[in-house]
Amino acid sequence: MRGWDAVLPQVVTGAGDSRDATHAQLCGMVRGMEEAAEATRRRLKQMEKALERQRVIVNEVRASTSRFEDTFTKTNSDLQYIQQQLEYVVVSLEKERGTVADHTEQLRLFAMESNRRDGRNADFSDDGTSMLLWLATWLYRPLVHFAKGCYTLLSPLLNTLESLSLFNTDVLVRRSESGSRLRHSETNEDLLKRLQKGTLDPTSLLKKN
Repeated sequence: MRGWDAVLPQVVTGAGDSRDATHAQLCGMVRGMEEAAEATRRRLKQMEKALERQRVIVNEVRASTSRFEDTFTKTNSDLQYIQQQLEYVVVSLEKERGTVADHTEQLRLFAMESNRRDGRNADFSDDGTSMLLWLATWLYRPLVHFAKGCYTLLSPLLNTLESLSLFNTDVLVRRSESGSRLRHSETNEDLLKRLQKGTLDPTSLLKKN
């Protein structure tokens, strides 16, 4: 019994130590899980803030796009109205004064008609300037400059194609001259070969000349 009395405190002490170690490990694991949960919570908050900023940016872009679409739609409707008015005025003036093929003359007639109408309706524009005339001029000038720019860019290519064209008289003359020179050189080579072979009769050439 004395031996058991000596061993029993050691077993109880070992069990207590293992219990304390398991408790410490559990506390460490719980503390680690709490830290991981806190880090995950902070990360989620950062993601929420980033998503909120992105949502604000998307809403601003959507609002700007909607305003641009509204402006574009209104501009298209205004341009269609201007085109209809321009066609109507030009057609009516052509009926009175004959067909006008020059676009500058058409625009001038349109400006005259607009000014005449603005003189009748003073309440349409206070400063006497027609909004339709301004928009028509704004639409006409870019088209003219664009056409001139395209012609300026394509003129070297057009000139090259014209110089290489089969219908160009200069090219035909040069080809005919080169062909005649080639035929003359071939004739001289044939005469030289015949003289070398002794088959050429000089008297026949004198008779032909």
